Amino acid sequence: MITLIGVGAGIISNFVGATFLFLYQATLKQASEYTQGLSKTNTVGISMAILAELTKEQQEKQKEQALLEGYSPQDTNDKIANIL
Repeated sequence: MITLIGVGAGIISNFVGATFLFLYQATLKQASEYTQGLSKTNTVGISMAILAELTKEQQEKQKEQALLEGYSPQDTNDKIANIL
């Protein structure tokens, strides 16, 4: 009789242990997928920030070039002479 109780307890404890391992595996898989999604979102966000910064720098360079194209060295010398 005691051996049957021991066998029954062993079967139940093994079933409970297997259930916990299965749940742990499923949780670990979901956590991994979630982390990968966060990583992709972070990569896209950083890329957008870099792109925005490059666009700002290019716009500033274009403005500087437009300003420089509007003035010739002779015009600049004339304006300086008028100020003095």
